[in-house]
Amino acid sequence: MYRYQRETGAATLDMLVSPGVAFSVESLRVHLSAAPATVENLVVSAVSPGTVYNVVLLEQAMAAVTDLHWQPARPIPFVAGSGVRVAWSNAATRTYGCEVVFTGNA
Repeated sequence: MYRYQRETGAATLDMLVSPGVAFSVESLRVHLSAAPATVENLVVSAVSPGTVYNVVLLEQAMAAVTDLHWQPARPIPFVAGSGVRVAWSNAATRTYGCEVVFTGNA
């Protein structure tokens, strides 16, 4: 069953998806109210209980982007206690909607 975690705002985006059970990331969707002119990267990273396993899954320059849809070639599995962080500094204060689609039994 698909599950969704959503966040909206107009300041820094710092969203953590950590459902507390094993899960898999299916996709990420981001919509901005207007394309920023500044060069800032949106970063999606794995957050593990042991930081040595934290890796960047996606890094996307957001200058001139209003819509981003990322779907990995295969769902990315995570163990219970780990998570996925979506971070973007949003210096241009664009209003955003961010949605992570995942599967898991919580």
